[in-house]
Amino acid sequence: MEDNLGLQDRRNSFRFEMNYPVIYTRFDDQGRAYDQKPSRLMDLNLGGVRLESRFAVESGELLDIAMALENRLVALEDRLVTFMGKVLYLIPTRDQDIQMGIFIKEIKDGERKKLSRFIERLPASDPHDNVIIQSGQIVCPNCGEQVESVARVKQVTTYYKGFRDHCSCGQRYEAKPHSSDRMILSFPDREVEIIC
Repeated sequence: MEDNLGLQDRRNSFRFEMNYPVIYTRFDDQGRAYDQKPSRLMDLNLGGVRLESRFAVESGELLDIAMALENRLVALEDRLVTFMGKVLYLIPTRDQDIQMGIFIKEIKDGERKKLSRFIERLPASDPHDNVIIQSGQIVCPNCGEQVESVARVKQVTTYYKGFRDHCSCGQRYEAKPHSSDRMILSFPDREVEIIC
């Protein structure tokens, strides 16, 4: 049985940021699969996903998506979700990649249940409420892992005028000096001024 998610479901679902491997398959005019490309899952909810890839697709195109629910190139069947998605938008990135907003058009009940269970296991709190600095350490708002000390980031940003890195979960962050005693720490969904 296929499940079509409505616009209201998409709006009511919170988006969780992550960086997991995805393979998408393109189809020709006859509906035959002709191209498979790798991409990265940047965020998801029960209504859709945002992917990033070096390979372009077209807005409105239907893609068959196979998405790992863990940060591994090879996922076991119970950690893999497949669905048919429709490309809603394309945004070029600074790295010459393309970000694609994809609406989940068709998903089998079992696949939706796997995706729903995966989302339920993600941190229940709104990541905007998560602590980013804890005991002098920068903490990833996506997974809670300590990623770097504030002192080290300040030292590197002062010398190089900036600092970019990512957590082992794939969450990207950037630090820039703001003044002699402050820096700006930027995650994809927020910016924080840090007094050093």
